[in-house]
Amino acid sequence: MTRPKALIAEDEQLLAQALRDELGQAWPDLEVVATVGDGRSAVTEALRLLPDILFLDIRMPGQDGLAAAAELADAWPLDRAPLPQLVFVTAYDEYAVRAFEQQAVDYVLKPVQPERLRKTVGRLKPALAARLPADGAPSNALLEDTLAQWRRMLSAAGSGTPAVHPAPLKFISASD
Repeated sequence: MTRPKALIAEDEQLLAQALRDELGQAWPDLEVVATVGDGRSAVTEALRLLPDILFLDIRMPGQDGLAAAAELADAWPLDRAPLPQLVFVTAYDEYAVRAFEQQAVDYVLKPVQPERLRKTVGRLKPALAARLPADGAPSNALLEDTLAQWRRMLSAAGSGTPAVHPAPLKFISASD
């Protein structure tokens, strides 16, 4: 398996750098491919770089992390990469319970503590390993499960109105 790639979306530069540094300590093999300061940039860079993991702040200027995640769930090129694992990193705990009820990978409160981040890494590693079968191609069931998980989590984290609307898959490809 190749080195896992992550994108950090955090509007406070010092906190973004601290998270990047802590990730380097907790998971030396993780490659942070981009750090952005708003949700719009997170969407643009995630679609360009196709990271394995998104670390998203919830409250950022312009488009927030929840809206960015919802947009990515709809726009993600499933024919090129499985949906990334989502980790919300925020100072606000009001969305946490609903996110965990909907099977969020993790929800970390700022300031990020090293021990807490190690637990997050401990959740992410097996989640990433389980994403791809031995041949490296995501299965249809895995793609559908991941998309359903994102939709449940995002609708629970919002104001009660679903952040994304269920839609049939447009295209799935498989090969032997």
